[in-house]
Amino acid sequence: MRNAGVKAATVAVATVGALVVPGIGSAGAAPFNCGGEPNKPSRNCTAFVKPGGARLFRPDGSLYTTLPGGTQVLVTCYYKVGGNYQDHVTNESIPHPITGHIADVSIDFNGNNPDQSPVSLDHC
Repeated sequence: MRNAGVKAATVAVATVGALVVPGIGSAGAAPFNCGGEPNKPSRNCTAFVKPGGARLFRPDGSLYTTLPGGTQVLVTCYYKVGGNYQDHVTNESIPHPITGHIADVSIDFNGNNPDQSPVSLDHC
């Protein structure tokens, strides 16, 4: 029984360590913030995963993890697959972040496409 309590405490610490901020996009804060010159490689945006979460894929297309809603990510560019936007992310507020991609519909750009103002990311 004693070990079960230790395991539960470890899980709680890991969850806190993920730096997940649920609902920040809807709590009055801007859902995203972009810097660098629009439509250029220097452009990047910090944004949050929408409620419901997002699957984070490795560059080879395999699933790495599912990010909870409210997870902060850094998006550096976008591309399209089958007419759907995919966002290239280089950092996530989770332990062991990776460079990968997330479906744009799961990122809170306040209803904007990644190639349109005010997001204006460069094509990958």
